[in-house]
Formats: sequence, structure tokens, C-alpha cells
Amino acid sequence: MKHALIILAVMALVFAAGCTGNNQNNNISDNTNIKITELNNLKVGNVTVTWLGHASFEVSDSKTVYIDPFVLQENSTKADYVLVTHDHFDHCDVNNIDSIRKDRTRIIGTLDCIQKAAGLTNSIKPGEFFQYMDGVRVDAVEAYNTNKFKSAGQLYHPKGAGVGFVLTIDGVKIYHAGDTDNITEMAELRNQSIDIALLPIDGITTMGMEEAAAAAIAINPKYVIPMHFNSDNYGLTGMTANPNELVKLLKDTNIKVVVLKPLVSKIA
Repeated sequence: MKHALIILAVMALVFAAGCTGNNQNNNISDNTNIKITELNNLKVGNVTVTWLGHASFEVSDSKTVYIDPFVLQENSTKADYVLVTHDHFDHCDVNNIDSIRKDRTRIIGTLDCIQKAAGLTNSIKPGEFFQYMDGVRVDAVEAYNTNKFKSAGQLYHPKGAGVGFVLTIDGVKIYHAGDTDNITEMAELRNQSIDIALLPIDGITTMGMEEAAAAAIAINPKYVIPMHFNSDNYGLTGMTANPNELVKLLKDTNIKVVVLKPLVSKIA
């Protein structure tokens, strides 16, 4: 695959944005003071970001994008795009991907996951991107551990096993870090004018609170949404973290921490 891949995709159907259920929108302007409260979602411009739980997100305007759809609500809106950061089961759930896929859904992710999925799939590596005619652009960036080991000498997420994504949709840039520590490559995102950074904070398999704060300062997004923590209800124990600590660590910066309430409280 070449360093830069450009795929022209003409979308056959356009789906309405937003989540089903009683989820309300929360449109936060740049001069709003974020308090330590849980919101249902974050809306920037025409783009709504909803945390489904764990590392799973729905991003929507007139299109619907899912990132790492391990956690899904029932009868979810069908996807125009699905992005998968790596092949661990709590990120690459092939059954969930198939349940939200339609004929023209684009599924983009690491080869280890993509080769398990059906439909219009494209593998991607850090430094590569896809640009679509509907204005959606998907860039892959590095994501890996530097100091989180599952056994002696064995990282949970070695370099090359996963990616992060910079999703550009309706002019809004969203960075999903994937499963990663605070890595040097994050500083390269500072010049990309990231609007929203989705950062893991569990401190066990990904960066902890102080690392996430340092990463946020390096990236300098407008908003940070913490993820990948308190996932017991999804069958993932030991990832206990208090996102309010991240609010406190970044309170003297121009970065607003938005703590979202997961849309899905539990999965079977």
C-alpha cells in the first residue's frame, strides 16, 4: 500500500445523524466553562460525538461513523463508516461490525481485524489516509505502549499492532488515540488543529491520568473526552479511573475536558 491512499467513494444513501433513544445534544461553545458533570454527548458544529462505552464511539452528522464498536446499543443506526484501531476483541468485534454494516459501508482498520470482516474493507497503517468524496477523511497515526506490560518484556500493544485515527468529518477533526501510551508522535498532531481528542485513561493497558494530561497538552485539542476506563459492565475488569482527575490536571489550560456518560450501561 502506498504511503497515501486516495479512495473516491460515492455514497448511495445518506442517513440522518444522531443516536436513538432519549439522548440529548449538548452544544458547547468555545467560551463555556466545563464543570465536572457527565454529558450525554458533545456537539461541535454539525458533528455529534457519543460515547457508547469503553473505547466505542458514534460520530454523526448527515453520516454515521463508528469507532471500535465493541459496545453498541440495540438497533443502532447503520454505519457509513466503521473504523477499527486494532484486533483485540474489545475493539474489533466482527459480529457488531456486521450488524451495523450496509452494502456501501466502508470498514477501515488494521489488517488483522479487517481480514476477519465482510464488506467493503480497507486496511490502513500509520501515515496512510483515505479521502472520500463526501468530505470524510480518515488518517491513521501511531498507537502503542511504551511501559504497559502484560508479562515480562511483552507489551499489551506493541508498535505496529494498532493505530489511532484522525477523522475529519464536516470540517471537524476528531482524534481517537486507540490503545496507547503518551508517545512522541502525538506532538505531531499539534499542528493539525484537532477539535476533539478521545484519550484512554485506565493506566493499566493504556496511559494513565497524568500521561493523558501530558498527551492532551502536547496535542492541544479544543476538547478532550476520556475513554477506556470503568469498563466492568462490559466484562473488562480492573480499569478503574476517575475522569475528574483529568479535569483537575487540565484546569489551568485552554483545553476543555468533557466527561461523557456512556450511552450503553451494560452488555450481555
